[in-house]
Amino acid sequence: MVAIPPGSVLTDQTLVCEAARLFDPGPASRLSADAERLAQLSLLLDAVLLYDRVYTVAADLPRDVDALTLRGELTNHGVLAELDTSAENEAIARELGRFLAAASGRDPRRSATATYFEEIVRAALGEPSTPGEHPRLAREIAHYLRLGMESDARSDAEADRRAGIRHEASQPAEPIGGMGVRLAELITSGCSGRVPVSIASGLRTFVYWRLSAHLDLPFYPSLRRLPDYLAITGQVRRTTQDAVYNAVAESFRATVQQVYDDDAPLPIYLPPALTLFLSHLAEGHDLSTSIARLRTEFKPLRQALAQLQQDRERAGTLGEMHAARARFVEVADQLRRHGRPGPAAVLDQALDIVPDVAVALANPLDVTSYPAALLKAPANLIRTWWRRRPYRPAFHLRDRLLAVRDYADLLHRATGINVGQSQFDRVAATYDGQLRKLRLYSGARLPGALEP
Repeated sequence: MVAIPPGSVLTDQTLVCEAARLFDPGPASRLSADAERLAQLSLLLDAVLLYDRVYTVAADLPRDVDALTLRGELTNHGVLAELDTSAENEAIARELGRFLAAASGRDPRRSATATYFEEIVRAALGEPSTPGEHPRLAREIAHYLRLGMESDARSDAEADRRAGIRHEASQPAEPIGGMGVRLAELITSGCSGRVPVSIASGLRTFVYWRLSAHLDLPFYPSLRRLPDYLAITGQVRRTTQDAVYNAVAESFRATVQQVYDDDAPLPIYLPPALTLFLSHLAEGHDLSTSIARLRTEFKPLRQALAQLQQDRERAGTLGEMHAARARFVEVADQLRRHGRPGPAAVLDQALDIVPDVAVALANPLDVTSYPAALLKAPANLIRTWWRRRPYRPAFHLRDRLLAVRDYADLLHRATGINVGQSQFDRVAATYDGQLRKLRLYSGARLPGALEP
């Protein structure tokens, strides 16, 4: 696998392609509304401003990928690149295969071997897949995985109905286990129709999560993947936080309070990326020039974030890490004083399951067993992991969705695209329901991943 430079982020093809379809609608346009695509564009532009390189997984390439001008321009500018995951594929396939096999074992009627699930995961990572069980379903899953199609609440409900899944199988207190049980039941149900699309979408969420942990690369999900990803990271933090802080404090010969302070989110004000981008378009600039202007103007912010990551990886003490954070905040404050402030956010480092520790568990993604395994890990492994945890932006999703509706007039002036208020209302209502569900998973003292 190619070396991943500092200042990089992993996202899904859905975020990039849905944002690009705002400007190049085609057959895929019926899959979502322009209001949702404008929100996706807002998220994507934040990533373009903050990170030198935005990676996607090469396996997920939708049919219209070559027709999406914005995606092509991001590639031409060296911003967007496809990630070679081959060095991690086997480890992730084994990890998720054992996890899904354990989940399927809760229902003897729908149990399957870890080997079978591993083959399905390999398909998600672009590897050849020839499972011996349910070959037709496996081929369909691989097909939709490679197309990058995403499910939504309606198609997920239909998939559950076809597979005969009762929703009480997923307990709010354990979203990772609940999502694992549902996914395993869908995979072993043998149903067709919308079921493979729902499987592919859910499986990709788990794959991205584990790729992020294995590669020490922040994951920045699209809107449709965000609620489930928030539930995953929220459960990990809530369940492991106390054990992690104690283990890290002991490894650095520091106090738990010092570790807690080091893990505190960094409040920042992001540049108003969507406003600036649409303003450039409204002034008559094309997509390529508008991207170049954004990248040039906020290069110091990207450099500061990459430097923060490098300084933390080299730090020998928590005090040195604190000094690195202070230097980044100073750069961010200077940029804020010389420009228009954008949306309030924080930079957060997620607590995650360390692959080298999880390998010792019978079920590597069993969060309840993870703290005990972590406490047995060597101190140098814990220190290295703590230093390498990547930074990612966190924000209040509901506020972001409500704010996007204010861009309808600017979007029309810049592109001629009309988006009615009813579209924005429907998008906000859709995600309001998902965010209410997320509140059931709250309880950690600090935010994990992106805030609802």
